Amino acid sequence: MKTRLRLIILLLLMLQIVSCSLKKTLPKERLCEVVEQECHPQSWTGVGLDTSAGTVALMDSYYKFMPLKETNTSEDELGLSFLEDGRGLLCFLDGGKQTAMIVRMVGEDKTRIESGLGLEQEGHKGLQSSRKGQIVYSVSEDTSLTGNSVLYVGSLDGNLVRAGMKFGDEINSDGNGWTSYPSLNSTGEVLFFSSDRAGGFGGTDIWYSVRENGGEWSAAENCGGSINTSCDEISPFVSPNDKELYFSSNGGETVGGYDIFKSTISGEFWTRIRERGSVGVRNRTGMFSSRKNERTPLNTVADEIMPTCLGDCDSVLYYSSNQASKSGS
Repeated sequence: MKTRLRLIILLLLMLQIVSCSLKKTLPKERLCEVVEQECHPQSWTGVGLDTSAGTVALMDSYYKFMPLKETNTSEDELGLSFLEDGRGLLCFLDGGKQTAMIVRMVGEDKTRIESGLGLEQEGHKGLQSSRKGQIVYSVSEDTSLTGNSVLYVGSLDGNLVRAGMKFGDEINSDGNGWTSYPSLNSTGEVLFFSSDRAGGFGGTDIWYSVRENGGEWSAAENCGGSINTSCDEISPFVSPNDKELYFSSNGGETVGGYDIFKSTISGEFWTRIRERGSVGVRNRTGMFSSRKNERTPLNTVADEIMPTCLGDCDSVLYYSSNQASKSGS
């Protein structure tokens, strides 16, 4: 019996992304200072996935790209994440303001609005990740200050986020920094996120923090040079089996704009965390495999961001793209 078709769902974005909490391909502007970015991406030269009709007819499985039904609007749909019961958390722009709502999955290729997501904070908010009853989300409180964003953590009670508290300096580096795109692993003990905090490789990097005994989060650790470049790395996502780290980057070899990449997380990484907490993984050597571009036609000359999946990422992968706007369609 032929294996089931692999399906990759495409969330279409508008060309103009105006949210303060969303990184852009170009270095962001700061009101307080302008940081020069030594970003030198290269053209991707790999072999793309063949989805032509002739090839597909001879294959047991193949990739199919389509928009997520009853999800996309004339506004920007910025990304989808999942709750453990299979419902989705959709981050989108509403009248130019970033917010979030809960959606119910109706099959693999369709959502239905279930309710709003109650967040107490003002400003842009969303890009959330939830595991084991806790939820981490991004907030840009001052919408007049481009480039500022911080992370909050709270508990998810139905469609309400309660006891939302801003992370301290261990994750939110300073009042003028940009920290966003949180992703919790399956147990909720490790938080991956994007930040332009000092000590990285340039631009925004992907970092992680470990929840230690007693519930305190460790100081952020950079994922290292196998993941990060002198350009921007954003929107990390840990696969449900904790084996892969997906993310977007406009550095290294890219098809264009932001591309989706994947890195394998070593089993030793999780062993060291269980045995010694954050101290055990401060030496990052061998913890993450070299990043791998997920190739065309998934990646395009436009921006592909926010990769996520509910189960097997090799079977169904959800992401956001503004490729329709880039092509003029």
